[in-house]
Amino acid sequence: MTKRFSVKVLFSLSTTLLLSLAGCGGEVADSPVVPPPESQKASSSANEASRPVDAPGTLELPPGEIPSESNDQEEPTESGGLEMPTGVEVPEANLDTSSVQPASQTIQFAQWSEIEKQVVASKKLTVVDFWSLSCQPCLKEFSGLVRLHNALGDKVRCVAVDVDFDGRKSRPPEYYQERVAAFLTKVGARFPTYISKTSSDEIFAELDIDSIPAVFVFDANGKLVKRFVDSGDTVGFSYDKDVIPLVSQLAG
Repeated sequence: MTKRFSVKVLFSLSTTLLLSLAGCGGEVADSPVVPPPESQKASSSANEASRPVDAPGTLELPPGEIPSESNDQEEPTESGGLEMPTGVEVPEANLDTSSVQPASQTIQFAQWSEIEKQVVASKKLTVVDFWSLSCQPCLKEFSGLVRLHNALGDKVRCVAVDVDFDGRKSRPPEYYQERVAAFLTKVGARFPTYISKTSSDEIFAELDIDSIPAVFVFDANGKLVKRFVDSGDTVGFSYDKDVIPLVSQLAG
């Protein structure tokens, strides 16, 4: 009985050992799956489609040296544009400058007393216009003096006296020269013009006038024969209506 029990026990242990080995003895490898023929063809086609295909008609350089790139640009050896043919002389412009006189050459600086002496010494019928760059009516009427000079310049002496200088040392008479010259050029004035070195207040007091424009007419002896001012019987005077008719009559 003891022998049977031993055999039983031995058999039971063997069985248990075998079962343990079967449960822990590594994983069973899966059998490789062979894809069907259709799947192999599709995979092969996909691989071929993914390969780069050379584009037809590739541009190729002809055999020989390949030009190297250079950032240096060659300077042009010839000038561009229209050029005159060699050996041809260009004639100079023929400009008649005999009658052209810069306005700045007609501007002088003087005290009123000096200007008055020149009026007397001229021995000629003289029209003196007192004006200023800051006086709009003066600038408007000044063209009448230009017309008078152009029409009767051989018989009548026209003189303009600018009275912008007010005595300030910061703005001497020379301060106004450039603008006075520009205005004279604009209106075409070609007669003597003075920028007074006597202050405007002194001139107004000496001439007994309250405002400008003012036009004084002197005869050939230097005597004052008419004053045109913006007051009294000459208020609102103009060259066309008043000054030119009188001067034309005096000039004969």
